[in-house]
Amino acid sequence: MQKKRNWKEYNEKLVRRGELYISLDFLENWDEELNRMNEGKVGRPFRFPQTFMHFLAFLHVAFLPLRQMEGFLRKLSEYIPKLKVADYS
Repeated sequence: MQKKRNWKEYNEKLVRRGELYISLDFLENWDEELNRMNEGKVGRPFRFPQTFMHFLAFLHVAFLPLRQMEGFLRKLSEYIPKLKVADYS
């Protein structure tokens, strides 16, 4: 005999599969990380911290092509003025 499915529970599990936690912790240490990365560097200084680049790489791999990622960051920067938008190229 087949077990009766709890559709409400099953539906909730499917919805939760799409949940995504995006950490914006890189904003807290943006300046400190950039200063540390550029300390003693010869040539053009870095404009974006490594943790921000990891964040962008995650977005790209997860679901956004490069141009759309730039649009996403533009919109996000309206709410987070400290966020600098990188050109997709």
